[in-house]
Parts: sequence; C-alpha cells; structure tokens
Amino acid sequence: MKNLTDQKSAPLDVVLLYVVVCLGALGTLLATAFSNDHLFRLHGWVGIIAFVLAAGVMTVGISWGRFRSPQTEYEDGVVRAGVIATMFWGSVGMLVGVVIAAQLAWPSIFYFPDFGFLNFGRLRPLHTSGVIFAFGGNALLCTSFYVVQRTCRARLAGGTESGWGGCYAVGVTKWKRHRAWHGKGVRFSGVSIGYRGGHVRGVCEE
Repeated sequence: MKNLTDQKSAPLDVVLLYVVVCLGALGTLLATAFSNDHLFRLHGWVGIIAFVLAAGVMTVGISWGRFRSPQTEYEDGVVRAGVIATMFWGSVGMLVGVVIAAQLAWPSIFYFPDFGFLNFGRLRPLHTSGVIFAFGGNALLCTSFYVVQRTCRARLAGGTESGWGGCYAVGVTKWKRHRAWHGKGVRFSGVSIGYRGGHVRGVCEE
C-alpha cells in the first residue's frame, strides 16, 4: 500500500516548483495591478500568462503522474524541457536576425515608421539576447545536465528542482545585458553545485 501511495503522489521537488510557480503568478499579478507604468503592466501581463500556463501544465502533469521519475534512472525531464526551450528560442532569435538583416539590406521595404518597436534599433537587442542568452544558455544547461549525470554516473542531486533552479538563473539574468558577467557567474555556480551534489548523491547503478 505504501509503494502504491508513493507512486501516485508527486515528488517533493515537483510540489515545491509548483508552489513557486503559483506564488510567482500571484506576485506578478499584484505587481501589475499596483503599477502605474503601462509598459511595466504590459510585461506584467506577459509574466502572468506565462506563470498561469506553467501552473496549468504542472496541474495536468501532477494529476496524471507525469513528473515522477524512478530514482534508479537519470533525471532527464529537465533536459528534455531544456531542449524544447533551446529550439524555441533558437527559432525566435534567428528569425529576428533574418528580419533585421533584411532591414539593413532593404531599408526602404522593411522600415516601419508607424511601428517603432519593429525597427532595427529595437529588434537587434532582442536578437542578440535571444540567441546568446536564451538559446545559448538553455543549450549550455541542458547539455550540462545530460553529460554530467553520465560522467558522474549519478542522478541529478535534488531531482527536478535543482535542474529548474539552474534554468531560473538563466531566465532572471539573460535580459540584463549590463550584468551579463554576473548572470554567467550565477549560472555557472548553479551548474557547478549541481555537479558536486550529483557526484556526492549517486543513486544510479554503475
């Protein structure tokens, strides 16, 4: 009976991540509601939509037991999510790169005076941040989480929670270009901690 209950219940790291997502949605909603800056509120609504979608996906996943991973196997859930994020941000960043390259080549065609946010000066930072930090950062992390578990022959310490913690470090720093080196330090520190923890806490069969 105990084993059956353990199989149906969600892991602690998934529950903690679910709580963080719900609190993030609530905090973003309150910040958006009490802000007078319309640009901040626009970004706030984007954050609310993202948090609500994440909470919905996690609710369905927890209900169907999709987040359970045998302790004798590698933690590859966060690796798969990282691959999906890498492909998504790579597509977005490179598509924006094609658009701004076309603006340089044919400025008379791809110049939009009525839509300033679609012009080169606004899209170039989006392209560089998306390709370098979102695409490159996710590729670095998901590759690291995949390789280190195999080289150490150990499951990722902390399971899903530690992996998503590293991805969160990328998310909160990738848009701050003036703090790029600080963001890289946070990311590499998080990955390094995950390596060491995974090496110490080996639960996979050699």
